[in-house]
Amino acid sequence: MTARFYIDEDTSDALARVLRARGFDAVSAREAGAGGLPDDEQLDRASRDNRAIVTYNFRDFIVLHRRALLAGHHHGGIIVSYRQYRIGELGLAADGLARIADRHPGGRPEGRSVDSG
Repeated sequence: MTARFYIDEDTSDALARVLRARGFDAVSAREAGAGGLPDDEQLDRASRDNRAIVTYNFRDFIVLHRRALLAGHHHGGIIVSYRQYRIGELGLAADGLARIADRHPGGRPEGRSVDSG
């Protein structure tokens, strides 16, 4: 199965384009018309579309992940990058996401929160 990524609005839309050029199914929050929505709604949108959300916002999304676990709720996966990539480095970010997709069944860390490295 091809990995499906939802690029949070704190991350460049260009990352979605780089991922698509590499054959991944990727959409940014802004491309999906979801710019400005709260983080919990972004995670819900990603999960409903069977996508792992890719974000730099580790503080808020780790809290959302813990809340989901405690409540027994499911999400499509949260991929946190602790490094902000410049536009010229998005290929490195895509490499990290490809490694994550290779390590997880279905191409995404469903119900998990992982570091993109």
